[in-house]
Amino acid sequence: MAAITYPTQQAIALADVAPLSEAKAAAAGSMNMAPRADHQHPRLTSAQIATLDNMGTQTVTFTRTFDTEPAISIIAVENDTKSPPDFKVKTFAVDANGKYTGCTVYATRARPLPALNAITDLLGGVVGKLTGFMPNEPAAGVRFSIIALHAS
Repeated sequence: MAAITYPTQQAIALADVAPLSEAKAAAAGSMNMAPRADHQHPRLTSAQIATLDNMGTQTVTFTRTFDTEPAISIIAVENDTKSPPDFKVKTFAVDANGKYTGCTVYATRARPLPALNAITDLLGGVVGKLTGFMPNEPAAGVRFSIIALHAS
């Protein structure tokens, strides 16, 4: 790379346009302009912490909108002895302009088996205790972090 000479340095102007967002591949650029000290790059992500309600759901509004369906990562932020929750995006919220503005998260976790008595349950009680048993339950009250980002 050649050294910047004084005439080249004098020819560099300050940019009066917003900086470009990230690109998929690096590019050197070709303009003789320098960014201003207070420039800001666009935010590509939305990150929040929320808590599931009693039904294991929570509606989250993103901190920015997305033109296309964003990639979502959800992680439990809890420290208890229950089984880890299984998260999924139930629905996306889309505004009148087709921008993705949020989503509804749903999570379940494994439910423990009912207590069984070895002697009495051998006589038919196992079937009775397990009839209608649902192996999962809503992960009510779980705190979670959700990160939405522009999918590439």
